[in-house]
Amino acid sequence: MPVHSLSPVQRLERAVRARLERAEPTALAPTRDLGLEFGVSHATAYRVLLKLEREGLLWRAGNGRYFPRTVKRYVAPLRPMACLIRRLGEWSMLCREVMEGFSDACAEQDTPILLLNSRDLFVQKDPYSAGRTASVAKQKDILLDFHRVYGGKIGGLFLDELWSDEAIAMIQSEVPNCATFYRESGLTDLGMARADFSAGALMGLSHLLVSGYSTIVFVEIFAAYAPARTMLAEAKRQLAKLGGKSRRAPATLNIHDKNALKKWRDRLARSGERVGFFCPEDNAAMFVHDYFAEGGIDIPGQVGVVSTMGTRIALEKRITTVGYDFRGMGVAAAEMLLRGKAEQVSCAPTFVPGRTTGPG
Repeated sequence: MPVHSLSPVQRLERAVRARLERAEPTALAPTRDLGLEFGVSHATAYRVLLKLEREGLLWRAGNGRYFPRTVKRYVAPLRPMACLIRRLGEWSMLCREVMEGFSDACAEQDTPILLLNSRDLFVQKDPYSAGRTASVAKQKDILLDFHRVYGGKIGGLFLDELWSDEAIAMIQSEVPNCATFYRESGLTDLGMARADFSAGALMGLSHLLVSGYSTIVFVEIFAAYAPARTMLAEAKRQLAKLGGKSRRAPATLNIHDKNALKKWRDRLARSGERVGFFCPEDNAAMFVHDYFAEGGIDIPGQVGVVSTMGTRIALEKRITTVGYDFRGMGVAAAEMLLRGKAEQVSCAPTFVPGRTTGPG
């Protein structure tokens, strides 16, 4: 389009875009000067620059002046986003998916990441063994040490979902820009990309019941894992609402209880009942599936298995899942830390049918 046929606003936007293509590492003229040059109001010039900022082309410094976004790393103080998480073992798929989203969101804003692994936060021999989470006292020691070394040098702190509210509260006054993911929290000033556990529990239970699994078994893993506790508590509440007074109290199965596992396998081998196992974690769901399949129990005919986590390891094994977008949780947490504003974001579940459930 010829320049003479453009409106003043279009000419202003074209001129700024051309300036950005030249990658000149200096501030743009103030909006008042831009308005006078192109015959628009100060407010209109500001809206043009705000539009380009939203597109990721401009960066606004603390003094209100606009720069090409690429200049931010040279002008702004280098304050990385710190991530204090568990050691990323080969079975920590949830944490890896979250970190993919978090790191991509920080990269979009040219913000570096300081990644710190705490070996003591969570210890687990293998995906199916009982894990051990650090005590609250130990968590406080770790966070205090972190603050002594990095306090005042970071722009925000992203915390593993295993950290307790009590430990986080201890450092919030010193490191106010904090966020975590997946679990519930009672801290109002803590950024949270949480799962909608109520919706997930209802979705998983409804699928099992509609598929004809008249007996529901809740699978326990390790008591210290807060998201699993919350999911199971919600599932029990939802089942009571779905079944009313006529439904028997649901059974529970701890996958570390070998005697209980054998009793269930023997019971299924001699009966024709259809049993749905409600698992709050992917590795637990795969363990339950493999244990009963190896014992000759028909899956999904007699036994149905649903996981309410839904990482890639469950999807690749075609476990029926009510899962959450953990990568999206990482993005949401990064965005609130980059804005410096704690928010409570609820993430809805998604149902993915697999080979572990089927109609009766």
